[in-house]
Amino acid sequence: MKNSDQKFQHRRRGLLFFLALFLLLLRASGSIEAQEHPNSPVFKDYKPPSPTALIKPSDLDYELWENFMLIRSANSGDAASQHELGLRYFLGKGFPRDTVRAAYWIHKSAEQKFLIAEYNYGVFLNNGWGVKWNPFEAFSYFDTASQRGLAEAEFMYGIFFTDNLAVPRNLDTAYHWVKKSSIAGYEPAKEVLAQLEKRGIHENSDSTSANNLAADSSGTAATPSKQLTQQKAAPQVLEPVLLDFNSDTASHVDDLTLLKEALREGSPEFRNALGMVNIFEDSSQIANGAKGHTDSSILAVVRRAADEGSPEAQTVLGRMYERGIGVRKNSLHAAMEYINAIRLDSRRAPALLWRLIHTKNFMDAVTAKTVKNDPEAEYVLAGLTAIGFDYDLNGTQAFQLLQAAAAQNFLPAIVETGNCYFSGRWVTQDKKKAMDIWNFAASLGSEEARIRYAASSVVASVGSDVDSLSIAFLDSASQKGSVLAEVALAYCYETGSGVAKDTGEAVRLYRSAAQRGNQSAYRGLQRMYDAIRPKGKEFQVVEE
Repeated sequence: MKNSDQKFQHRRRGLLFFLALFLLLLRASGSIEAQEHPNSPVFKDYKPPSPTALIKPSDLDYELWENFMLIRSANSGDAASQHELGLRYFLGKGFPRDTVRAAYWIHKSAEQKFLIAEYNYGVFLNNGWGVKWNPFEAFSYFDTASQRGLAEAEFMYGIFFTDNLAVPRNLDTAYHWVKKSSIAGYEPAKEVLAQLEKRGIHENSDSTSANNLAADSSGTAATPSKQLTQQKAAPQVLEPVLLDFNSDTASHVDDLTLLKEALREGSPEFRNALGMVNIFEDSSQIANGAKGHTDSSILAVVRRAADEGSPEAQTVLGRMYERGIGVRKNSLHAAMEYINAIRLDSRRAPALLWRLIHTKNFMDAVTAKTVKNDPEAEYVLAGLTAIGFDYDLNGTQAFQLLQAAAAQNFLPAIVETGNCYFSGRWVTQDKKKAMDIWNFAASLGSEEARIRYAASSVVASVGSDVDSLSIAFLDSASQKGSVLAEVALAYCYETGSGVAKDTGEAVRLYRSAAQRGNQSAYRGLQRMYDAIRPKGKEFQVVEE
């Protein structure tokens, strides 16, 4: 028994000595301030190389020993160990999650030309994770790694030539590198390559012409503003902005695409209610109830998401009214939802609206209802004038229609009246009056008006105290799908208004909104890129 106790005490002292030595080395590895980045999707499929892949998670002694050896190897200058240690800090595997230490060790590895580390450090730079955000330095790392044949880097290097942010847009170069990555088997590259080819971009294609193909088959511009498109480029990479240089025409906007985009950008409630039900392919699924949801519940969720300010949900709702899916067919309702979506820079709604208003008798019916002071018809006719789809009215006449509809407490018209005063379109600019109008609309139940009021209040308060309740509200609205709230929140993180300044988070939010088509978000990205743009010729871009 005595010998057994001695062995136990000896083993205990040995383990305590080991733990003390482990903590000492851990501290010596660099006194870097901790910075957590929870739920980061990067490297979620990462699998450690052999023999670490054989470690049993329950074997605590072995895990402690392995981490001890990894730190010792990284400190001795082994590039692979440095990279591995960085990933473990990033994932919180065996160490507290710490993006600063993760970036530190991956950078150390990249400095030794460890190929995967060069690419991964570029990801950290481009997202501002644990390091100061610097997309230009990230571009250089992607360039280096792509020249060495890493498929992921080839893809990202090519994507940089599509958005006209870090480097000038060059679709020939983009196609070349995305194709190389695709040939190497990288799945996100295959998807983007198909997208490029769908838009007429091929090796040595005329990039300038391709950029100007944003017209439908009738030769009319499919949208009055530049558009951006979301592409499924490996969210674990960095979700780059890809400019929709050849907007989908009406014939190319399929219903399943509309639904998938709405599901992707929607709130958890929206996704759970609809699931992957293709409400356009089989309307009986809504009529009879799909996955435990009734007709009214699914429609209510779509409407709620549209009211929250999701242009994707507004477009889906417009399409449901246009085709009579789960609701009674109503072209005027459809046009109104498409116009609402266009006000939020929807990429899909312009082509759908253009086709709708050119259907037989549509404009005659709208005009006839306008004569009868129908507020929805007045709003639609004013909206068509505002976006340049109808030139029969001048600005003064269009604004009079809005006022007539607003006088009947038609909420979309009230909100749009506020928009006019805020921007100075058709009237003398008066931002205070705009906010009073939005406040009134919010009191009547307009969620969009409430979001616009909160967003404008936050922006106007830059440099002074910002209401924390407004920040919390915008955060909640953003998570529910409001693109306006997303942009406003990005501005808060960019300027440090009401929140701790976080460039990486600002970029993430701006990118997300820009991918959905929002032009304010894209301009926000341009502003942030220009603020740190190097003087090198390769980084000089011309605004289009």
